[in-house]
Amino acid sequence: MADASGLSQVVAAIDTRDNFLITAHIHPDGDSVGSMLALAWALERLGKRVQRVLAERVPLSCQTLPGVEKIANPSMFPPGTVFPNAIVLDCGDLDRIGSTQRLFGPSTFIILVDHHLNPRSLGHVSWFRPEAAATGEMVYDLIQALGVPLNHTAATCLYTSILTDTGGFRYSNTTPRVVEMAAALLRLGVDGPEAARQAFETRSLEATRLLAEVLRTLQVSADGRLAYLILTREMLRKYHTDASETEGFVNYARALVGVEIAALFREEEEDGRLQVRVSLRSRGHFNVHTLAAAFGGGGHAKAAGCTLPGPLSEAVPQVLSKAESLLNGGGVFD
Repeated sequence: MADASGLSQVVAAIDTRDNFLITAHIHPDGDSVGSMLALAWALERLGKRVQRVLAERVPLSCQTLPGVEKIANPSMFPPGTVFPNAIVLDCGDLDRIGSTQRLFGPSTFIILVDHHLNPRSLGHVSWFRPEAAATGEMVYDLIQALGVPLNHTAATCLYTSILTDTGGFRYSNTTPRVVEMAAALLRLGVDGPEAARQAFETRSLEATRLLAEVLRTLQVSADGRLAYLILTREMLRKYHTDASETEGFVNYARALVGVEIAALFREEEEDGRLQVRVSLRSRGHFNVHTLAAAFGGGGHAKAAGCTLPGPLSEAVPQVLSKAESLLNGGGVFD
């Protein structure tokens, strides 16, 4: 769907409806949480009824965002609760919203807003902009199109969204437009240094000890172009840490000089099935979306992910073999 038509259709759908559930993907991050809180704030300014719902705990780095206390878990709603309208942010795959799906019914009108490549689901209205640096960039435009003037509250949420998905304005998705947008948010009173501290310098003692153990698993290929880390279920249990606090671990492998592909293999269990979630990052021009897509995943050129059946002993060699093949064969560089 074209950018302009997608935005206008989302605006029209919101204008004519009420009683919205707003949600995002499992393993929420700064972009998903910030976008959700900002859009919920805007809809309430329009007199809409809104419920913010996430299937998993808000990460520590986002727990000071204004409005975060209003986020509910799906388990808090009585059995059989179904919302007439749902807005899914930062997620083009309805299978990735977790247990929030139980609040959807056959008659639920679904709006999807996302900036990832190759969405796997379509809503009744879908707006996809892979060139956007963050879903927060799209929500900024959406709030403007809805005619709601931004204030400090919404600006703080949107700034966190943009800040986190650009890696503090370090990643290649840092465009002039997104920097200008960030400047406009700062002019609304956002405390930029504090937002950066919360986003990048907030970690529990347990998660720090977990990071130390994960770093001991670091492996680098003979040519130095591929590096990876391992995170097991036992490690998470040992340090009483959930997956939300492992966001960014993969970047320690990505930071190594000479590395072109970095991976974090995280073992987890879902519905009694062992699986391995793979976070992929690129340093340089390698397009890790191509690598993720080979295993049914997706994302962006520089940051992508996929999920494979466990155990680790089977999943890790598959991904490493494909990565080495792509590195040696070329054809996946932008």
